[in-house]
Amino acid sequence: MSVDVRVIAASNRDPRIAVDDGRLRADLFYRLAHIVITVPTLRERGTDVRGLANLFLMQLNDKHDTAVSFDEDTLTLISDYPWPGNVRELRHSVERAYILSDQTVTPGSLLLDSDITAKIVSSVSRRALNLRLGTSLAQCEKIIILETLRAQQGDKASTSKLLGISLKTLYSRLKLYQDRQAERGVEGTNVGNDTVTLHARSA
Repeated sequence: MSVDVRVIAASNRDPRIAVDDGRLRADLFYRLAHIVITVPTLRERGTDVRGLANLFLMQLNDKHDTAVSFDEDTLTLISDYPWPGNVRELRHSVERAYILSDQTVTPGSLLLDSDITAKIVSSVSRRALNLRLGTSLAQCEKIIILETLRAQQGDKASTSKLLGISLKTLYSRLKLYQDRQAERGVEGTNVGNDTVTLHARSA
């Protein structure tokens, strides 16, 4: 009797490390590893976290004919939280928050790990900028854009969303800063894939 099958295997641990540790037989791994697809963890997916959270909430709203929404602080917390339980943890957190909320989901209703959220709040509080009175609006805009881009580790998509501007506008501003510094012959500082110079005056 001839049988033609295809085995699809999944693991939440790196199988190569498991082989090195003696937890997985090397011959079995190489039999299975015909095509290997590595799925990044939720915390490595950037803006996907917000998108998934909004999707889960939308599904609940559609199912129960409601109009519950996230406030901005909750979306910020969702973006910053490391989600050690990946997508399952995010889905369950959104479902809990939906049950506990009336019209708007607030950070407290997510019922996340208090130790982790405390570190996030502490980290966010250190991101404040001090701008000296009399600084021009153009200079303030430049400082805020570049510091936000730096805080987002060069991720332009998330930077534009946080600032409430289009990605096209962000690229336009970055090009403007580069052109101006080139005219002055000023050496720039790398932020993501862009070279920019930040002139911030201390308060």
